[in-house]
Amino acid sequence: MKNCFVVLTLLASALFLSGRSEARDLAEDLPKIIQTASSVLFDRSASTEQILGALVHLLDAALLALPQSAQATDARKNLEAARTEMKDSSPLSDKAYRYLDQAYRALNAGKSFQFPEVHSIEEAKAHIKDLLAASVAGLKKGPEAPTSRLLLESVIMVVTPMPR
Repeated sequence: MKNCFVVLTLLASALFLSGRSEARDLAEDLPKIIQTASSVLFDRSASTEQILGALVHLLDAALLALPQSAQATDARKNLEAARTEMKDSSPLSDKAYRYLDQAYRALNAGKSFQFPEVHSIEEAKAHIKDLLAASVAGLKKGPEAPTSRLLLESVIMVVTPMPR
């Protein structure tokens, strides 16, 4: 599992350092980042540190998939702040959640995240897996697809306690 985390970190770092922005490159690299992060999130033996790393990498992927628009500028600012807060403090901090919510609202016509109607942790996990799969599929549709919002929804679902 540690190797998976190392590969994810190296892949994300290489992507950022290379400065590539072509759609083809994103279509090749982002699915790998998302799929690797997903495998960490759903691995029962993953450590808290590995899960935090996976969440941060999903935010990295959301940042990379953002379209160039005014709403994306606000989302980018809040995603970067949430990413920093999660790394420096905790993914469960109120401050990180506020940044995640502000980013989500920027990508969702001003509407806050609403936890989907799920009745168990297993249903929530299945929903998160569906969101991550849809985000990968959205990469093929181009920058106007809701990929960043879907990734952000996945992260928010992981860090939000399930309503009872």
